This record gives sequence, structure tokens and C-alpha cells, in this order.
Amino acid sequence: MKKFFISIMLLMPLTMAAQNTLTPEEQLAKAQKQLEEAQKALDEARANISEANKVSKEKKETPVVKEEARPVEAEKPASRNVTTSRAVKKAKNASKDLMKYLAQDAVPLVNDRVEWETTISAPGKSADEIYDKALDYLTVLTSGEEELPGSQVAIKKRDEHNLVATVHEWLVFSSSALALDRTEIYYVVEVNTADGQANVKMNRIKYVYDVQGDVDTFTAENWIVDKEAVNKKRTRLLPIAGKFRRKTIDLKDELFNDLQQNIRL
Repeated sequence: MKKFFISIMLLMPLTMAAQNTLTPEEQLAKAQKQLEEAQKALDEARANISEANKVSKEKKETPVVKEEARPVEAEKPASRNVTTSRAVKKAKNASKDLMKYLAQDAVPLVNDRVEWETTISAPGKSADEIYDKALDYLTVLTSGEEELPGSQVAIKKRDEHNLVATVHEWLVFSSSALALDRTEIYYVVEVNTADGQANVKMNRIKYVYDVQGDVDTFTAENWIVDKEAVNKKRTRLLPIAGKFRRKTIDLKDELFNDLQQNIRL
């Protein structure tokens, strides 16, 4: 409807201007034609309005289907290799430790006798001071509750700065509520002191191994050396002699480290 009135308003000035030049018959014919055009425009406007109302009604009547909410699936974590960095590190350390026991110099022979030797540095300390500290340590070592008869500081030569301890104790391979695997071990520790240092040796190693009443005696020379405790390819320790080799090396490391700490105090 609005379009129709706008059309009429636009035509009015033209009609008025034409009245000054056209005859009455011509003016009537022209006005009739303009009226028909206006009526046609009005019909088109009404049709458009009707179509718009129809579409609007259909939209209102059409039910809105709501999509059901779907549970959000948790993002699956990327698969991980079970070998974590910690496990890798542990494996590397285990491999490094094994190489320590497999090394050709892991169990050194001196004059056909298994013997470990080390020199402990103690700057600023006299031979007497180092002697006293070594004696204190060996006294505690040989008198502990876990020691067996025969453990003692057998030689004390202060004027020569020489100490010799005979040690007899248990060397434990494994222990649980159901089983205990261990051996008696005998060894000798010799310490010679000088200003600023101490020379330490561990030798004369022997084992007494009791398995359910079956007792065997071994020396380090015929039990933990390479040919007895390591396979020919040097890739692994042999089952029985290998565990003796491993635990004896651990014992030596502990002894030397503890003695060093006490001397340097």
C-alpha cells in the first residue's frame, strides 16, 4: 500500500504539468493509464506481503528439533613407551655396574693372589694422625655384632705406622622371610700410613659356603677370578661364582670408601 501512495505522489506533478499542454481527452487517457500502472504495482505489493506472511507462518508452525547433547569424549592420551627416562637411566646404570664386575682388572692378581690396593690422600695430616684414625676404624669394624670369631686388629705397630686386621664376617647374597643365602668370608686388611696418606690392601680372601649342610671352602684365587666367574665372551657373570665376585667387589668398595672417610675426618 505504501508503494502505491508513493507512486501516486510521484505522478501528480507530471499530471499537473501535462494539463497545461494536453487536451482533455488525452489527459483522461493518460490518467487512466497511470491509474492502471499504480493498481498493478499495488497488486504486486499485496502479493509480496501475502507470500511473506505465509513463509513467516510456516516457520512458526515448524517444530524446532533440538539436537541432543552428546557427551564429549575424553581425548585419549597418546600411547607412551613403557620405558620412561627413569627406566632408561636405571638400565644404563645397571649396564654400567655390570661392566664394573666384568672388567679384566675388576679382580686383580698380584703374585698369583687376589689383592686390591688403594692409596688414600689426607693432606695436612701426619702419619701418626692417620694411623690413629685407621686404628679406630678397624677396631670398630672387627668388633661389630655381625662379626664372627677371629675378627680382630691382629697387628699394631705404631712406630712403623703399620696395622693388620683379620676379618671374619657374613657376606649376604640375598635375604627374605623364607630364605637366607650367605657365606662366611675371611680376609685381611693391611694399612701403612705416612704423612698425608695411607696405603691400604685387602687380600687373603677365603669363603666357607654352607648349603643345607653341604659345606664348601673356596679361595678368591680359585673362585672369583675371570676364568671362574665370567663367561668366555665377557658378557655376563656365571651364576654361582659370579655372585661371589659381585659381592666381594662391593665389600671391597665399601671398605675402602669408609676407611677413606674416617681418615679424612
